[in-house]
This record gives sequence, C-alpha cells and structure tokens, in this order.
Amino acid sequence: MPIMTANTTNRHDNSVCPYFPYDRSGGGRGRNSRSGQERDVRTERWKGDTDTSERSDTMSYHTRGGHGRLFTIVILLAMVLGAWLSLPGAVEADTVVIDPSAGTVNRGALFRVDPTTGTRTLLSDFGNAGQGPLGDEPVGVALEAGGAILVIDRGAGTGTLGALFRVDPTTGTRTLLSDFGNAGQGPLGNDLFGVALEAGGAILVIDPSAGTVNRGALFRVDPTTGTRTLLSDFGNAGQGPLGTSPFGVAVSSPATGIPTLSEWAQVGMAALLVGGGLLALRKSQRRRSG
Repeated sequence: MPIMTANTTNRHDNSVCPYFPYDRSGGGRGRNSRSGQERDVRTERWKGDTDTSERSDTMSYHTRGGHGRLFTIVILLAMVLGAWLSLPGAVEADTVVIDPSAGTVNRGALFRVDPTTGTRTLLSDFGNAGQGPLGDEPVGVALEAGGAILVIDRGAGTGTLGALFRVDPTTGTRTLLSDFGNAGQGPLGNDLFGVALEAGGAILVIDPSAGTVNRGALFRVDPTTGTRTLLSDFGNAGQGPLGTSPFGVAVSSPATGIPTLSEWAQVGMAALLVGGGLLALRKSQRRRSG
C-alpha cells in the first residue's frame, strides 16, 4: 500500500494523497494526476482504468480493521458472559433432602437428588461416626453460598438440646458448628426445628420451645465461630405479639436482595474487563486513524 504523507495545508492535494488523485474543483469529474485519466466522481470509476490493485489494498486495509474491531467486541461479550455466569444464581442449584429417620440405626440421613432424573445418592449418614459427629433427629437443612450444607438436629448436642452441623457437599463429612446445649456458645436451645441463611451469611435457627416460658425463640448463629445470639424471644411481649410454637423461618434470597461483597467484587471485575477492552479498542482505532 502506498505510504501516505501528512500535509497540513491541503489534505486532498493530488500530489500528496494517492487516494484522492484528482482535482475536486471540476464538479463531477476529475483527472488522475499520474495517468491523466478522467474520473467520474459520482460513479467512483476511472475511464479506461484496469489497475485496481491500489484500491484493493485500501479496501483490504479497512476490511482488516473491521475484522479486528469485530473480534474485540466478541471477546468483550465473552468476558461479560463469563462474569455473569460466575454470579450466584447463574449456576444450577444443588438439591438435598434431609430425613430424620433414615441412615444407620435411624439417626438420620442427608440425600442428594438429581433435579433432572430424580436419582438419589446418600451424601451423609448421621448414624455413621466415620463421617463426623453423630446425629439423632436432623430436621432442617439449608445451603450456604459456598456450597456447604447446614443441617439442624433437634436431638443432638449436649443434653440433646440440639446441634447445628455443617456438611461437606462433596464428601458428606460433618462438623459440629454450634452445640445448642453448650452455654459457652450462647443462649441454650430446647427443640430446634428450622434453619435459614441471611444475605450476609449469618445463620438463623428457629426453636419452638426455647425463649421465655418456652414460647419459642429465633437465634442468629455466627457462620465462623458458631456463637449464638437471641434475635427474637417469642415469649417477650416487649418485642411484639407473643408466639406459641414457631416452627419455620425463611429469608428472601440473596440473589434478589442486596448483593453480597463477593457479588459486588465479581460485578466490579466484569466492569474493569469491559472498560479495559473498550480502552484498548479506542487506542487501536486512534492508531489506525493516525
């Protein structure tokens, strides 16, 4: 391709710019300064010109530029899609079921169910000491954002006052997160029944027989230490209408509430990738136009 030389006085000077080698002052016609051929500006054709290599080179240059821009756009879209797929809720959810009377000597079992075929696998046998502390009557289950499974057991723990287990989603190994019969970890439980997760990761446990005069209590459990605090005592009229035997607890999904820190980090990373790609695209366009 011919080398273009900058000209600050007249960018369309025939002697400088080979892509405009004609006199524009003549209306619809011009003359090729090199070959003397007449050119019809309206049809963009040289009379008698059979050499199209120069124009082909020019078209090839712009075509390559267009392909480069298209490739960059495709890469950006792929990065955004990848970031979106990494957000919670974009992947297929795990399906687990707790049975309080299954497993070895009827101590309970945690099953995983294939959401497509319905096929079951035994993930954790609460009567098998090889998988961790034994259970007695696991009745509630919840899934943490990282994939771990929380199970509440109404008959386990010190004095059979209840226990909160964390189960490894791959091996089924259990760890005791909070012993509701251990006062060193917070207010005692009595008959645990339900478990749920808050958007920030804290764990909520409902007990229908705890609290003032056994009217029920809602506990908040630290997901790292297992320390408990009494969030709402259903026997305390100062906190609202009295309860009798609250069994269930639910929290709005984190995916529809305020994004967690990890979600904000993923969104921020996606924004940085897109911004960096757009900046690179702009620089590339400036180099071509220069």
